[in-house]
Amino acid sequence: MNTLELIRAPLADRIGWVLLHSLWQAAVSGGGFQLARFALRGRSAHLRYLAGCIALTLLGVSLVFTFTLQSPPLAAGGMSPGANSFPVVATDSTPRWVPGSMVGSPRSDIANGTASLLALVAPWLTPFWMLGVFMFSLRLSRSCWWVGKIRRTGNKAVRSDLMEKLDA
Repeated sequence: MNTLELIRAPLADRIGWVLLHSLWQAAVSGGGFQLARFALRGRSAHLRYLAGCIALTLLGVSLVFTFTLQSPPLAAGGMSPGANSFPVVATDSTPRWVPGSMVGSPRSDIANGTASLLALVAPWLTPFWMLGVFMFSLRLSRSCWWVGKIRRTGNKAVRSDLMEKLDA
């Protein structure tokens, strides 16, 4: 399977839309966590840590929820993939979600143009995201290997003259 076939795959498109949605979902989750931290500023660190864990858990659940709610792409003539979220029309120039009073207005043209741009970008996000995950996994693996090497070889005691310089 070449790169273009991967990008045209329905799964890549769905993952791309989930990644786009994760931007605002992470912002909402982070904002909620900031509010919780502000409300818990005089309380114990364990409660603030728990609030952070809840925010991260909600973010993970929202990603899975978004993926399951994302509609599969239509074959032809309908709305593009991710139609529940950002409507982009393949055959008509008016998106379904634009109210009748807005049809033909500059605002609907901007919304339709933005939605079309996002529909083009969404499938391309998936391979770049996968590349980023791969690169950071390599970095983490290298760090784990390095810690294991340090543990195996042991550490030498630091010379006393160097310790004196560090203490000064």
